[in-house]
Amino acid sequence: MGRAATMSRQQKRKTARLAKKRRGATPPFSGGVPAALAEAIGHHSAGRLDEAERIYQRIQKQAPDNPDVLHLLGYVAHQKGDSRRAVSLIRKSLKRQPEGIEALNNLGLALCALGKLEEAEESFHKAMALSPDVADLHNNLGTVLQEQGKLDKAETSVRRALEINSGSAEAWSNLGGILRERKHYKQAAEACIKAVELNASLPGAHNNLGLVFMALREWDKAEKHFNRAIGLKLDHAEAFNNLARLFSRTDRLKDAEACVRRALEFRPDYAAAYTKLGNILKRLGRLDEAEAAARRAMELNPDYAEGYNSLGMILVVQGKGEEAAEAFRMAIACQSETIYAHTNLILTLHYLPGVTREGIYEEVCRWSAEYGAPQAEFMRTHDNSPDPERRLKIGYVSADMKQHPVGFFFLPVISNVDRKQFEVFCYANMAREDDFTGRIRAHADHWRDISLMSDEEAAQTIRADKIDILIELTGHAADHRLVMFARKPAPVQVLGCGHYCTSGLDAMDYILSDATETPEGEDQWFSETVVRMPHGNVCYGPPDYAPDVNSLPALENGYVTFGCCNNLAKINGQVMSLWADILKAIPDSRLSLRTNTLDDEATAQRVHDQFEGLGITPERVALAGEAPHEAFMAHYHEIDIALDPFPYSGGLTTCEALWMGVPVISMVGETFAGRHSASHLRNVGLDDWVAEKAGEYLALAEKHSRDLGELAELRASLRERMATSPLCDDGRYTRDLEAVYRQMWREWCDTAS
Repeated sequence: MGRAATMSRQQKRKTARLAKKRRGATPPFSGGVPAALAEAIGHHSAGRLDEAERIYQRIQKQAPDNPDVLHLLGYVAHQKGDSRRAVSLIRKSLKRQPEGIEALNNLGLALCALGKLEEAEESFHKAMALSPDVADLHNNLGTVLQEQGKLDKAETSVRRALEINSGSAEAWSNLGGILRERKHYKQAAEACIKAVELNASLPGAHNNLGLVFMALREWDKAEKHFNRAIGLKLDHAEAFNNLARLFSRTDRLKDAEACVRRALEFRPDYAAAYTKLGNILKRLGRLDEAEAAARRAMELNPDYAEGYNSLGMILVVQGKGEEAAEAFRMAIACQSETIYAHTNLILTLHYLPGVTREGIYEEVCRWSAEYGAPQAEFMRTHDNSPDPERRLKIGYVSADMKQHPVGFFFLPVISNVDRKQFEVFCYANMAREDDFTGRIRAHADHWRDISLMSDEEAAQTIRADKIDILIELTGHAADHRLVMFARKPAPVQVLGCGHYCTSGLDAMDYILSDATETPEGEDQWFSETVVRMPHGNVCYGPPDYAPDVNSLPALENGYVTFGCCNNLAKINGQVMSLWADILKAIPDSRLSLRTNTLDDEATAQRVHDQFEGLGITPERVALAGEAPHEAFMAHYHEIDIALDPFPYSGGLTTCEALWMGVPVISMVGETFAGRHSASHLRNVGLDDWVAEKAGEYLALAEKHSRDLGELAELRASLRERMATSPLCDDGRYTRDLEAVYRQMWREWCDTAS
């Protein structure tokens, strides 16, 4: 954020007037306080904060209740990074002089620095009630509204500041920051450039311009302006923090860590920098350090929604689901407009044993009421030709058209489209593409990058393309565009592969599933009409580089190795307890776990400790971390039988295990997310590997590990069996899907005509 934290020209003029006023006053006490105050203010206006502070403190000893001294001493504390002390001092000033406009303004700035946004907003409003035509007040109010996510009100407030003073570089800079958050990047850049033209020495303007260029992925320009901001203000903690964000986004993680630590040197109470440090350490695999940094942010600012969201994400990857859910709830409680914290809560609830589908559905409905329902005013009627048999324009929207589970399930579809019947548009919401993206893109008739578009702009693009059926392939996950779908840019809208629960949106017409994922009688847990695909909900396209299937490891080892390559968030206490029971029931058996967070020594030790607490010694549990995808799949060469977690089952991991000849024991869950593996196994004809209860799960592990000859035969034949099953029959699956699309379109035509 490009807040004008230093003394503005208007503030300096007011401070100078105060000094002049005090020079002409008659002191009611000895010691020459007015002259000393004038001297202190002179130092303050010139930026010599230490000198000013020393004199203010000397004056305070003689006049402890002087409101001007308390206020200015507090403002110096804020400028030096001690905003807590600033708030205390300025509030003392306001008790003695409640109508101090400058004090109310600076109290708002200090509260904003502490993340106490509602209190800051109240302080600015009090000042504006006393003096409604002060540009700085409207500008600062806009800043605090922006930080609360109230972008419409923020823009209105800053534009009011510019009506009062069109030459305010600070206001132009802050307007640019607001427009950037609204994804109006061209206008944002223009506003920030205007700020720089008005005052090329304003650090905040360069900082905000850097943020605009970072949003546009113009990394070199962004870095230049962040460094320019730092050059103008060597202790510009915010610019150092933003430089850390830039380096993090460009995978320069060590540089990112160094920059954010510089920010904290200059501003030790900077909660946002601790949050960024936590995010960087998480990516570096130092999870305990990441958690500590995130918790420090919360200590500094208990009302910081983004900080709680970041803490929750760190806790999730450590497998601390209950704590993560609480962190996401705290984020929502701190700030209602926290869309991704709410999305993260929905996902995390699926990991937790004991959370019912009723509870999950209610949470999704709350999300929809907060973010989806307000978009209804932007819905428009559609003038698509209601010809039920014409060639249709199909649009796919996703953040995951890359090497990602969605990519492996989507490529078989887009590469088998009947081009005579369907024209395919891909709307990619990705900051980065990879080689897999290129494979998907090669099959698209039209490719649109919507990652830099606002919901309004993306919806307008889709409307202009005259899309007939729009399919969402992300669900409640990172970088989704569900809010854009709530505007109903296409006449028919579908939740496709990538989802794990209902969208909750009235504007989403259908959700794709199958008879296992969503048995008959469970449609009430979906806001959409459930469409059950006849031969499975998805189709898997295995990678060309998948290693060959090897012989059964148990034949050489002399013991059975169970394994799981799902992320640690899915491996909760109940899962560990059941797996420990399996190891106890089958002598000499082993368990092999692989997921990227196990590279962190503290996390790996915690997993070993949890199993030891269940009576399983460390030598029976092998842990491995991140690896390239080919090596990741080769890990199945060490596994005889895969164990599926619950209540959130594997999806792509189950398909990969099966492709590598490793059968999977799974337990049917209550939710859609808990039935992925069961669907895949039944599509391959492995119904006898699916359990209904924990006791059956254990019994299946015992049964299938007894006959190694039978297990070896299954391993040798499983890839061919899978390749000829509905799970990998991309042609049949695509024809099924196109028939479903055609029927959806016919139904819309019936209602439109």
